[in-house]
Amino acid sequence: MALLTKFLRTTLADPAGGMGFAAAPYQRRAQITQGILRLIIVVDVFADLFYPPTENFAISFVIIFGYAVWSVALLFANTRRWHTSTAIWIAFLIDLTTVTTLTAITGGFTDPQVQPHNIFLLVPILAAFQYRPAVTVAATVASAASFVVGVAIGQSGSNPEWEHTLLFSQVILIVGAACVLLSWIQRDHMLNIVRLAEDRSALVARVMSAEDRERGALAEALHDGALQNILAARQDLDELLKDPGAAENLGRTRRTLTDTVEQLRTSVSTLHPAVLENIGLAPALRALIAETAERGGFSATFDCRIKGTGTADHLLYRTARELLMNVVKHARAGKVSVRIWMNGGMVHLEVADDGVGMSRGALEKSVAEGHIGLASHRIRIEEAGGRFDIRSNAPTGTVVSVSLPC
Repeated sequence: MALLTKFLRTTLADPAGGMGFAAAPYQRRAQITQGILRLIIVVDVFADLFYPPTENFAISFVIIFGYAVWSVALLFANTRRWHTSTAIWIAFLIDLTTVTTLTAITGGFTDPQVQPHNIFLLVPILAAFQYRPAVTVAATVASAASFVVGVAIGQSGSNPEWEHTLLFSQVILIVGAACVLLSWIQRDHMLNIVRLAEDRSALVARVMSAEDRERGALAEALHDGALQNILAARQDLDELLKDPGAAENLGRTRRTLTDTVEQLRTSVSTLHPAVLENIGLAPALRALIAETAERGGFSATFDCRIKGTGTADHLLYRTARELLMNVVKHARAGKVSVRIWMNGGMVHLEVADDGVGMSRGALEKSVAEGHIGLASHRIRIEEAGGRFDIRSNAPTGTVVSVSLPC
């Protein structure tokens, strides 16, 4: 009983084997392929109807038509999103129930050469596209058993030809065994991909951590060294300004020093955003957006549905800052909106403006001209396992979307 419980827990678990985000694109393509193969079952069964079954033709046609509609709908759904293991098992049960019911109620076809038994071979093939060999084992055994049950019921009034029936069930098991090996190989390859993705993410995290430490050290050096010296020099100038003869020249010098102080403070804040450490991601971004909007002369809205992500906070903050600075420098925008939300294990950042927009190839052109700020952030995001997308806004402007695993 314990072994059965463990087997059911294994086969009903996530078909990607808990491999998560890295496996999701491959699993989705596998489900689309399953949907296409499922249509082959539909075509095969419809072809068999050219040689009408000896019994229950109308019911058979209704079942096949309903199965065809369901298969097309499932294929369409697979192209839209990655389904959970529960939905996949429901699909397998519907496959087996359909072909078993047809085998049981048809009672044979008008042409004795027509035998839709090959359909049962496709069930373990469909299961092979999962990343759990146990799923394929379960589908294979269920397919062979369903074939025997369907023939036994359908031919109960005549000779079921047990020798042929059992021989074909063995063929199903042999094909299923090959599918189990295929599923095992696919799982091994996918685990290697996931391990490589995890190693890459860990390496990126270590690099970013080292960079953050260096940026923090540089910010502290600027603050405790150059900035303090300039502040001391400005105080000396304040004393000298009391001399009326030197006031004019010293006044210009003081203004220059004041501007330099502000620039250094901005640089220190940019290198080491202490506000992010002290108050968190959402308030830090709100302050950044307000400051940038005042500098750029545009109105801004901010919609943040998370408090913070932990590991991704710094990368999100720096990316948002770079995007907003690009709006100030290039967009000539009147309105800017910034949104952050979580969905499907990903944190999403969207910055949209109504400015002049960004032409196709503009990012590559800016890199060629030596402006690597935005491009470097794109590389960082992709190396962290995320996505970076630039598209046109309607009617004018640009929308930049960033997604990061969290």
